[in-house]
Formats: sequence, C-alpha cells, structure tokens
Amino acid sequence: MKKIFFALYVFMLVIASNLKAEQYSINSKIAVSCSFEIKSDSTYFQAKYFDLLRSYILQNGKVENVNASSRLDKPIYVEYHIISFKGVDLIVDNSDRIYFNDSKQKLHLGNILMENKKSVRVESNNESDSKIVYNTYCEILKKLSK
Repeated sequence: MKKIFFALYVFMLVIASNLKAEQYSINSKIAVSCSFEIKSDSTYFQAKYFDLLRSYILQNGKVENVNASSRLDKPIYVEYHIISFKGVDLIVDNSDRIYFNDSKQKLHLGNILMENKKSVRVESNNESDSKIVYNTYCEILKKLSK
C-alpha cells in the first residue's frame, strides 16, 4: 500500500513540475511579446546612474521581507527595499532591475533593467506605463544628481 501511495506522490510531483515549467514558458513568451521598450539617448540610461538609484533605494528604502515560496512548509523570503516617489513605488531586490508599481493601486508599471552591467532599458507592457517608468526614473535621478 505504501508503494502505491509513494508512486502516486512521485507521479503528482512530475506532473506538477511539468505544469510549472509549461506555465513559466507561456508566461515568458507573453512577457516578451508584450514588452514595450523606450530607446533613449538620455545620459541617465548609463550603468552608473542605475547603480546610483539602486544604491539609494537599498540604503534608504523601507525593508519588506516577503515569502516568495508557493509552499507553506518551506518559505523562501525575499528582501525588498521600497521608496515612493510621486505616486510610484520603486522596489529593489537582489536582481539587476528596479521595479515600478503604482503606489495607490499596487499595479506593476514596468522595470528598469540593467543588461550585461553596461546598458539600461525600460521594460513595460504598454506605452503609457513605459512613459511613467521612464519619466519617474529620470526625475528621481535629476533630484539625486543635484
């Protein structure tokens, strides 16, 4: 009887892992196909300015530890550092991106990504959100650079 339950358990784990992989694949394709990018010749889209803002958020942001695990028995905590600027939350974790969320509605607007430690770009699902991310990024860097 134990062997049957064990076999069912293993079977369910295999199915679950395949579903997660398929879901990730689908979500990745959707995110890539919906990505809207603003190309900019702004000096703020250099790596040093991205690092300046990221460091500022890490030093001055409110710290939140969030359980990112889907399993209740094995929590995985991610530490986020958050600042608010003109109605937008700027959020940093241990990745090479800065997340931008609407402060009131808690909607994700987009990201500023650091690629290959050299270039910085805006990523968002639509043009309107991309402009908000772009403008917020430039405005806060203008204040920090003074």
